[in-house]
Amino acid sequence: MALSGNYRLVVSAILLRSVAVLPLSGDLGTLKSRSACQFALCIEEGTDFDDVESVLFAPGGHFQRNRNGAVVNIRRTDLTPLAKYWMKFSHANIQPCSHVSNITVSKELLLYCMLRNMSINIGQVIANEIQSIHRGQVAAAEMIIGMYDTPPVHMWTMEEDEDDYDYDVFEDAEDNEEEEDIDDNTA
Repeated sequence: MALSGNYRLVVSAILLRSVAVLPLSGDLGTLKSRSACQFALCIEEGTDFDDVESVLFAPGGHFQRNRNGAVVNIRRTDLTPLAKYWMKFSHANIQPCSHVSNITVSKELLLYCMLRNMSINIGQVIANEIQSIHRGQVAAAEMIIGMYDTPPVHMWTMEEDEDDYDYDVFEDAEDNEEEEDIDDNTA
């Protein structure tokens, strides 16, 4: 589907205005004014989830809550089309995740701030994501060392290895008294 000129202009204007990157001073990720990043304030001080719900959800969509009534996550299927677009953009470029169907509270608030045209320090958001991945369950050196310190369920012996030799899939052609093909270009 080709976009008409007016529609393309409106979409471009929305895309350019939706995410405001704050000017950085000194070190990468430090803000001139801490209070200038409205996304950080939403995370620290909390936000009105009724307003978030009205911005992000299509009619009939709602937050998934725990037994205490606290917001846990949202389903991607409940989002408006514009929110779905920004969520895909965020997952691809800002906050990658392995399960894109359920969206966590921090990702919800980033999406809310993007759609409300609030200021966001994107550099800090990406840095926080990298740090959370580093603290997460990824194969770090300590985990790899821990796997080798733990004995496996079954320790193979030389006798078992020799018994398994008959079923070796990499058996050489010479062992079957066939002539080895040294020219790789012929069949």
